[in-house]
Amino acid sequence: VSRYVLGSIYEIDIKSLEPRLLMHMNGEKYVEDIYSHFKKLLNLKAERKKIKLAVISIMYGSSLRNAANLTGIDRKDLKKIYEYLKIEEWKNKLINQRKDLGYIVNPYGKKIYQDGPLINYYFQSAGADCASLAFNNMIEENFMSTKFSLIASIHDAVLVDIGWDEKSLLNKLEEVDHIYCSVLDIKLPVTIIEVTNEKEDK
Repeated sequence: VSRYVLGSIYEIDIKSLEPRLLMHMNGEKYVEDIYSHFKKLLNLKAERKKIKLAVISIMYGSSLRNAANLTGIDRKDLKKIYEYLKIEEWKNKLINQRKDLGYIVNPYGKKIYQDGPLINYYFQSAGADCASLAFNNMIEENFMSTKFSLIASIHDAVLVDIGWDEKSLLNKLEEVDHIYCSVLDIKLPVTIIEVTNEKEDK
């Protein structure tokens, strides 16, 4: 329930955060829909939702065999995704860094000591830091108001509470289609969903 007499709670969610970070750090240009981009560029036959599942599975350490069983996508097509994302290069880079330092370091300087799928830890950690900074920038630049409240930050999303009677806030919210992280110079598209428009009983 909104804390304001006239207000709503909204969820602002970053689209495809970790795959987008990986592509950006590979030097790829910005695309709005990553998975449709993969389908067209790599000439993949699978539907978009299966391509999405394949990309996430491969990024987080799944073998091509397991990804094929999970998605039903042919291994030849999965190999195209694997090679396009430069997964092997990232694995080798992070393994060597772990051997040299005893840990890996994400793009924001955070040290990661866990054993396991290093590429997973690296981009999950980088994603959390990137999202936090980008959302913070968004709030400082647009929503420093008495009728805008941050409720929660959930990895690649935030919940915010906005007073309806402050029209400038709603107008600004409607204009937000992406946020920006200056550390990596990356544009991040977002979706905005109204979670509730219940009025608080005061």
